[in-house]
Amino acid sequence: MGYHYWGHQYGSRCYLTGLGNVWPRIEAEFFDKLETGDQAGAFEIVNTYELDYLKTTKATGRYWSCLKFFLDELGLPGGPMRPPLLDCTDEDKKNLITMAKRTGLM
Repeated sequence: MGYHYWGHQYGSRCYLTGLGNVWPRIEAEFFDKLETGDQAGAFEIVNTYELDYLKTTKATGRYWSCLKFFLDELGLPGGPMRPPLLDCTDEDKKNLITMAKRTGLM
């Protein structure tokens, strides 16, 4: 969302993020704030949710696996990764759940 925050400033009116597949409400709030000119509110969403999300998922080296894990946790179709990509480890999953609870994503 951070990239899209800046892109919106230059006229971009659409975007797609991995986080939006798991928590579309947050993405919709972010977009609404951008569209209504609430730049501070949009930036607060980036700082509250996306930065911690990215930090945790990128630390695993398995960004897409993390996304699939969250989809599975929410009862949505995620499923296993296709080779050569790897699924999240048990430690990754523990860290992801901790982050999601801490930020209010779960």
